This record gives sequence, structure tokens and C-alpha cells, in this order.
Amino acid sequence: GVLNKMATGNIWDGLTPSVPADFVWEPISAFFPLIFGTLALSLVITLVAYRKGSLFDKFIFFYLVLSMLIHFNLERYYTHYNHEILDPNNQHILARAWRHYGISDTRWLGQTDDIPRSQISCMYGLEFLAAYLCGPTVTLTIIAAMLGSSWRWVIQPVAVTAQAYGLLITWLPAYYENLDSVPVDDPMMFWGYFLAMQSPWLFIPIIMIFQAMYHVSVAFSEAKKVKKKKN
Repeated sequence: GVLNKMATGNIWDGLTPSVPADFVWEPISAFFPLIFGTLALSLVITLVAYRKGSLFDKFIFFYLVLSMLIHFNLERYYTHYNHEILDPNNQHILARAWRHYGISDTRWLGQTDDIPRSQISCMYGLEFLAAYLCGPTVTLTIIAAMLGSSWRWVIQPVAVTAQAYGLLITWLPAYYENLDSVPVDDPMMFWGYFLAMQSPWLFIPIIMIFQAMYHVSVAFSEAKKVKKKKN
């Protein structure tokens, strides 16, 4: 079982970047307040700020709000403080969250003195992209959706394409490096954390790109009809 493996340290043995010998892994239950608090806040914002539309529309809005919170908090933290994540004295909740999640891909554990910067440069780059491109464009998409602005269908595909790109830049280099940073022998860490937990930021953006394409196509069709009537 995963807990037994963690007790012996076998999950992260032999991974590159390596995990410190004195590393302490906190169980996911330690992060329930953070997880459920973030989900609850996203739901409340959705219910208060976006009452119109179908259930699907509300789900998309919820996804956008959740993404905004993650981009501006968890991922921005990595951008500025990844070198402090493995410091055992750092008890910031976001550092602890990265330590927990980072066992599924040790590149997420941040910069340390014994590894070159090149080993996490990809992760730094994509988290910078997430915090400072995805964060603002997702926020603008949320505002446009609240206002019913057609600008939403221009901004949304930019935001979610960047999200999907970020996820592919997480997965593809890991596979290119033979998953050296991922505990592939542990089903929970590989299938649950590394693949399933991240996959919404690939598949939902694809759906949202087609959603935006549909609305832009309808707008052009309506504009052509208006133009024909005038002529």
C-alpha cells in the first residue's frame, strides 16, 4: 500500500531530482481545510456572481474561479519561493502543499543546493506562465462572463490554451526523461496524482476552446445575416 511504501521511503528512492533523507511527507488529510475551503470559496463565488446560464455554464465558471485561485496563490508561490519548499522550517501552507504533491513528481519540490537550476527550469517557466499569463487572462474571462461581454470568447481561448500548454509542458519533458522524477510503481502517485489530478487542465480547456469557437462562429454568422439584410 502507499502508506507502507511511504513509511519505508521506497516511493521516492532513486528519483531524480532526489528527495532529502530527512524528508517528512504529510498525509492528504492535513490539507483538507485548504482543499475544501478553496472548493467552497469557488462554489460560493460562482453561485453569487454567475446566476445565469445552464448548469454547464456554471460548471465552466466554477472551473475558471478555481483556476484563478490556484494560479494566483499556489502557482505564484512556486514562482517566487520554490527554493524554500524543501526547507523543513518553512511551514507556510502552500510550501507544505507543494511538499505533499511534489512526491508525485520531484521536480515540483523546487530548487535545492545539490541540483542544477536546469532540472527545475521547465517547472519554473510553466509556473511563471500560469501565475502571470493564465491568472490574469482567466480573471478577465471571469469578468467578461459576469458582464455578458462578447470579449469573453476572445480572451477565454487564450487563457485555456495557455493552461493546456502548461500541462503538456509538465508531462512531455517528464516522459522524455523516462519519468525519472515520477514514482511510476505507485498507482496512487502515478495514476492519481501525476495523471488524474492534473488532467482537468488539459481536457476542460479543450472543451472551452471549442465552446469559444462555437460562439465566435455564431457571432460571425449573425453579422453576415445583418449585413445581407442591410444590402
